[in-house]
Amino acid sequence: MARKRRGRGEGSIYLRKDGRWTGTISFGHDNKGRRRRRHIYGKSKAEVQKKLMRLHARGVRATSDAAKQTIVAYLMEWLETIKLNLKRTTFREYERVVRRYLLPYFGSARLEQLTAAMIDHMHSTIKSPFNRRYAHTVLSAAIKQAWRRGIIEMNPCAMVDPPRVPKRPKRILTVAEIDRLLKACEGTRYHAIIVLAVQAGMRQGEIFGLQVSDWNRQLGVLHVQRALTEVDGVTLLEEPKSDSARRLITLPERSTKALESHLKFVEGGGESDGFLFTGERGKPLGKANFYRLFYKPLFAAANVPYCRFHDLRHTSASLLLQAGVHPKVVQERLGHSSISITMDLYSHAVPSLQREAADKMDNIFGG
Repeated sequence: MARKRRGRGEGSIYLRKDGRWTGTISFGHDNKGRRRRRHIYGKSKAEVQKKLMRLHARGVRATSDAAKQTIVAYLMEWLETIKLNLKRTTFREYERVVRRYLLPYFGSARLEQLTAAMIDHMHSTIKSPFNRRYAHTVLSAAIKQAWRRGIIEMNPCAMVDPPRVPKRPKRILTVAEIDRLLKACEGTRYHAIIVLAVQAGMRQGEIFGLQVSDWNRQLGVLHVQRALTEVDGVTLLEEPKSDSARRLITLPERSTKALESHLKFVEGGGESDGFLFTGERGKPLGKANFYRLFYKPLFAAANVPYCRFHDLRHTSASLLLQAGVHPKVVQERLGHSSISITMDLYSHAVPSLQREAADKMDNIFGG
């Protein structure tokens, strides 16, 4: 016998042990993807069913009205809902992308009118591959929330392939180039910064955010537990990029000596606010001034082709892997969340591991 379907709006209705009838109705999903439900009670099944029908009609109208708002209005509301859950730097980037790329393109189009074709065309209006991909990422996050909450019936962003971003070429310095750089900045207030970038593989923000108390002189260990960032011209200390970025790094002798030399300057009263590295006036390091006054001129003085600061981190990882250090150890020193990230980034640096694997296979089979 075929099972009888529930009537429209009837939902799940049943008789409780206390004699009351109860029913439930769903209203989309919350911001964690969980289904939102409301429970209705009544003295009879008919009463509960009637209440559910009214709520269902009200919910449909509310959803329909929300879908009729403009994409621009929805995006601005969405930014407010995520503001407290993001780092200030991340939120500012989201806001920048929304205002610069999404709002001008979508104009007065309504949320219910958004299609995959519109998103594809929006991609074509953005010249930079990086900004194109970032705009897609931000729009996808916003529209996914609208879909999970039942405001729209389909998620058109899920029908569009994310734009591809060409990988930026890494500049890996040679040992000779590194030696020239270190000699050129020896004796300056920022010598230890370059040493840490190359030998500890730390990110720029992590180095700039170091406090004197993060350096354990007895153990020769640095504790990475914050990063210095800039938002609207103001320097801020934020949590590390991920849980794995919060780490202990054992330093080689050259880094230890560089820090010891720098600490003599710090303890002599040259710095303030507890920061290990500061600008000329004892304030936290500003990225623009550091690059303009010290970092870029350093390469000219050392007669070394210029590279990004982050390439010093790439150089550190590549040299360690080429020297036969286990990838897991390199992952931990860099603060990557998984070893797969390390291997994806630096597979070019470990041909020796492939040779070692081939030689061991020969040994197994007597080749």
